[in-house]
Parts: sequence; structure tokens; C-alpha cells
Amino acid sequence: MGAHKLITLLIIAILATTVSIAFPSEPAQVENGMPIVGCAIPSPDGLIPDRDCDGFDDFIDNCKYAPNSEQRDSNRNGLGDACDLLITKINLEPGTEIKQGSFFSVLLEIENNKPYEITDIQVRARELGLELDVSTLIKSLKPGERRVIELVLKAPGCATSGRYEITFNTDHQEGSTTYTQTRYQRIEVTKDPEACTPGAGAIDNTILATITHQEAEIGDRVIYPIKVTNLNGMAKTYHLSLQDINHVGTYRIDPNPTFTVAAGRSATLFLYIDTEYFAPVGRNELQLFLETEGKIEQTTVNLRLIKGVGASFEQVLTSALQLALIIIVLGLIIAGGIVAYRKVHDDEPEQHERPPRTESVDDDDFQSYY
Repeated sequence: MGAHKLITLLIIAILATTVSIAFPSEPAQVENGMPIVGCAIPSPDGLIPDRDCDGFDDFIDNCKYAPNSEQRDSNRNGLGDACDLLITKINLEPGTEIKQGSFFSVLLEIENNKPYEITDIQVRARELGLELDVSTLIKSLKPGERRVIELVLKAPGCATSGRYEITFNTDHQEGSTTYTQTRYQRIEVTKDPEACTPGAGAIDNTILATITHQEAEIGDRVIYPIKVTNLNGMAKTYHLSLQDINHVGTYRIDPNPTFTVAAGRSATLFLYIDTEYFAPVGRNELQLFLETEGKIEQTTVNLRLIKGVGASFEQVLTSALQLALIIIVLGLIIAGGIVAYRKVHDDEPEQHERPPRTESVDDDDFQSYY
């Protein structure tokens, strides 16, 4: 090999090494869904592509589309964490300290680091000690796309206080291969004396939400939308009922007071209350009960009734009686007038005109003086 060729190869090797080191954490660019070669690593056989510039050539890199100099593979599936569907952030609201019987939200940031679209991604949160098992589905994630999803969880009312670790999984299928990523988040469950009592938050992993305050006029119909969310890992059948309603009116629940909610799903129902005219004005507290498997969750709905701009039942009744009385009095006056008129007319003496009296004269009695 000539000196010129040797010098040329050395320069190429130095430049290639420089390129590879100059951008160690910069991912390869993607064009038309395919990564572009960004770096190269010198070898005795020449330059070897290193698309993500992380110092590992594409033949040994367990994730050649995103830089991962540590080559970490937490789930040991042969694919580096940087190329797995990645949960990049986990945030808890209001925080990692959760009271017994309290709801809390988990915000997960999901990012697709692969150079192609991923579909049907199952995201799941589990903590068997707290009977938590909630999942949701992401239909698709495009290359480089990030998505923030929210999972609503509830600590059981009588959960043992202490530390727990929630497991988060993402699963998706590519051909015959299932890719799974797992992350963990610790929480602290603290005691709440009011939570662990009979009938208080007795239905775990179920959210009962409705409007708690409404105002209406006496005689009107009031509608309460009710949303029941089943956070359990299996379907649940529920029954809704309302108590302390007799003094207000009648009610019905549509489409059916007994209903089934699939795991991780919600059902919306409507409570119709038809208030009666005799209902008391002011605040009325009504008890809404949700029952399932012998457990009961209770919430209070407040209905404030007022007299409307239009006439109330009492006012309508009073006005009707007044009008009826006026009609009766007028009728009596007219009837009395008629009777009086007839009486006066009947008491007047009859006066008949007699024709003038005439005497007939016979012809024989007629005497002529002529």
C-alpha cells in the first residue's frame, strides 16, 4: 500500500472518529420514515455506520435509531430502552402522599422513539395491595410523537397505611412479537379517620360523580347527570336509587337504574326529579345511593326550591276560588233580580179596558117627528 493511500485512510479514520465523537447524543435524522446515516465508526474493514452517533455501530447497537450509550435493556427483550415505547415522565396529582379513600391522578408521558408508527398501545397501572388495576388504549403514535394520558386512581378507604409501588406497563404488538416496558412509582398512603368507617367510600375503585347543587321552581322538572366510572379490572353491575324524595315529588333514572360498566369504562345516567306543588320551599337534601356486590356508596344532592315568577299552586287555587266566588255572587245577584222582577210583575192589578156601552134601538120604538 502506497504512502498516499495510507495517509488518505488515516485521514478518513480520524475524520470518521471525530464525527462519531462530535455528536454522541444527537439522534439520527429521519426522512420518509427511515433514519439517515449520521455517523460512522472506523474499523479495519472501513467505516461502519452509526446512525444515532452513540458510539455503537448499527450491527451491535440494541437501539440504532436513538442514542443510548449505556445500551440499557431493562426488560431484556433485546431492544434497548431508548427504542422501546417509552414512558418518559410520571407525575402524580396532588402528589405522592395519598390519603385513605382519596382519588389521585397519574399523568403519563408516552413517547414513540421508533422511526415508524406504533398502533394499539395498551397502558396499564397496577398495585395489587391497593386493588388497583386500570388500563387505557392509545390507538396510534407517530414517529417522535409524545402523548400525555391521565389515569384516575383511588386509594381504598380502609387501605393499610404505608408505602406502595405502582407498576406501569406499556404493551404493543409488532407482528408476532410483543414489546413491553415497565416503570414504577412509589406512593405513600396515609390514614384518614373519616375514610375507614362503615358506608364511607365502601365501593373501591368506583367514581360516582354528579351535580351536587341545583335550584328550581316548585312544580318544575330537574335533571341530574350522573357519571359512574369503573376503575376495577373487571366489569361491575351497579344499582342507583334515591331516598328522602317523597316530600319533594317523584323520580326516575334513565336509561335504567341497574346497569353494567366494563372495566376501565364509564356510564352516564340521568336522574329526573318531578317536583310537586306541595314541595317545601328552600333547601332539600336527597340521598343518592350506588350499590354493587353488597357495598354501598352514598352522596348527597341538594335541591333548592323557590317560588317562580309564575303563580304557585296556592296562588292559582286562591285565584280560582276568588273567581268562582265572584261568579257565584254575580249569579245570585242576577237570580235575585229576576225573582224580584217577576214578583213585582205578578203583584200588579189587572186593568182591562171595557168597550163603551151601547143600547140597541128597535125600529118599532123609533118615532119620527116629521
